[in-house]
Amino acid sequence: MAYSGGSGSGRGPCLGVGDPTAERSPVQPNSPVLVEFDGALLSGLCLKAAADGESLLVTFEREGRVATSWVPADRVQPAP
Repeated sequence: MAYSGGSGSGRGPCLGVGDPTAERSPVQPNSPVLVEFDGALLSGLCLKAAADGESLLVTFEREGRVATSWVPADRVQPAP
């Protein structure tokens, strides 16, 4: 399942993958996620998905600073 881009509002689901062999599961915008960064899982917030669903705009805290970055979808999973 890939994100189609919807109406272009940028408010469609974020698509995260915990297991690369699993089907992508939608995460609503402004929902908590876990981001794999340098081998660690960091708590974050999915802001939106790219039109092709391959990357997600995620805000997370790293080394005491808040960062917002486009992250490959396979490095993001819904938070439990």
